[in-house]
Amino acid sequence: MFRHFSARFLLVWGNSLMKLAVRIAGVIALSVLPVLAMQIYNSDQLYQARQTEIRQSALRQAELTASELNRMVEGIRGTMMAVAQTPAVRTMDSVLCSAFIIRLTQQLKSLPTIVAADDKGQLRCAPSANQLKVNIADRRYFQDSMQNDDLVIGEYLIGRASQTAVLPLAVPILDDTGRHVGVVVSAIDLNWLSAQLVKRGVPIGGSVTIADRHGVILAREPLPEKFIGTKIPDQFMYLLSEANPGVINVNSQDGTERLLGYVPLPNRPSGLYVSAGISQKESFLFIDIAIWRQILGVVFSILTAVLLAYYLAHRYISQPFEQLLATVKRWQAFDFSAKTGLLPSQGEPGILGDQFDRTIDLVVKREESVNILLRELAHRSKNQLTLLVSLTNRLSQGQKTVPEFRNAIIERLLALSASQDLLLQNDGHAIEIEKLILTQLKSFDIDRLKQVSLSGPPIILSDARLRSLGMAIHELGTNAIKYGALSTKRGRVHISWKVTRLAVSWIELTWVESGGPRVKMPEVSGFGRTLIEKIVPLQLNGEAKLTYESGGIVWFIKFIEIADAKLEALPRNATG
Repeated sequence: MFRHFSARFLLVWGNSLMKLAVRIAGVIALSVLPVLAMQIYNSDQLYQARQTEIRQSALRQAELTASELNRMVEGIRGTMMAVAQTPAVRTMDSVLCSAFIIRLTQQLKSLPTIVAADDKGQLRCAPSANQLKVNIADRRYFQDSMQNDDLVIGEYLIGRASQTAVLPLAVPILDDTGRHVGVVVSAIDLNWLSAQLVKRGVPIGGSVTIADRHGVILAREPLPEKFIGTKIPDQFMYLLSEANPGVINVNSQDGTERLLGYVPLPNRPSGLYVSAGISQKESFLFIDIAIWRQILGVVFSILTAVLLAYYLAHRYISQPFEQLLATVKRWQAFDFSAKTGLLPSQGEPGILGDQFDRTIDLVVKREESVNILLRELAHRSKNQLTLLVSLTNRLSQGQKTVPEFRNAIIERLLALSASQDLLLQNDGHAIEIEKLILTQLKSFDIDRLKQVSLSGPPIILSDARLRSLGMAIHELGTNAIKYGALSTKRGRVHISWKVTRLAVSWIELTWVESGGPRVKMPEVSGFGRTLIEKIVPLQLNGEAKLTYESGGIVWFIKFIEIADAKLEALPRNATG
């Protein structure tokens, strides 16, 4: 025993004398880690504050863009409403109203093209004769305007006369009775609109997007030529119908990660969606540089302190350990008179050496403990004899012939022997449930365990419960080998267990057979059935249920866990 201890010590410590030096260096590192932690915390707070600032900035930019767009639309609306009230336009006199529109656009050069159509959609007023041939009755904005008394903002389309991408706007023409007699239409050139976004400026890495009610992009910076006329990605379409402006984190279509402020359709200008994005990379660039400089400075200081501590520990601690190792080698040669000579006053190596010197005394005490254990084993043997007498009496009542009785008593004795072996291997202490099950099953046929699977958390059983449950497992295994799932190559047995904590902790174990011969409930209840249905549950202060399924039997038992059992909710799967 002591030789094994010495060999283990040499393996762990002899090959790495400087582990103690590493631990000391680690202590030094831990002592200055709070400084690094504080630096990281401060950096995180700065980062969060910057994140909030950028979110607010993104929302402000989106709302500012929406406000400017609304001003533009309202200006056009005012002009269009004035045109709709002009007598020449209301009477649909093509000559007069076309001349009026030409003069108006010459005076207001910044105004987009304006045309007017009658209630059938036929253009009656236009700057050019070719446009008078166009009919817009099928356009959605025309249909909406004929049902509306105010401005209607259309959606992305290609103008029939201009053959360019435009955003149509329409207001109704009403006669004196309030009847819709036509529509005044204006169209914003989308290339011109994107140019306005460039003029107002977009931050480096930022973006501005304007889309119609269907999510089709009308203006975009950067890369307008790539995105105008395309739809907003499906995952962001919900933003159009949001009730209020907001900010989200997005990975934009151009591959840039941005904080995106958005103004949805219900907000003014009603019918248009506006978003403004700010690049997180650009926004955090200077903060990231400053933070990393500070963190690297702290890390450098920590590394310097750790390396210095490691050197000193190696220099002044490794040598005492060499003296300690020399003494251990003498103990390995059974020279127990050897002493390390180290004193607790010499620090950690001295304390360790003093403890090693005390090991010799512990070896003697260990031998005394073994003698005590042997006396305890004798006491347990008497208890086992009492159990055997009871078992023999029960078996003699349920067996018809002497060979049956002999086989039954031998099987029960083997089950008890396997359980007792587990107790002896663990100095009479409690045993893990998985080890008990594997030991019982392996006593039948080692190859058959390929058909057995186990799952459940580590659970420690006391010796009394060990014997009872071991006999039940042995009985089930015997039945499975002879008549059940393990009697065929295709049969399987799955044993699972778990802990259910209610008012008290219950252990629940289930034995499930499948793929075996068809089974049915026997007409006569033998000792084995009585054992697993009544005797074992009674001994465990629990309850059990045995059912006969088409592929084999199913046995379920639950019993109250004792207070000092070790329960861990760790998944485990095992096979033989």
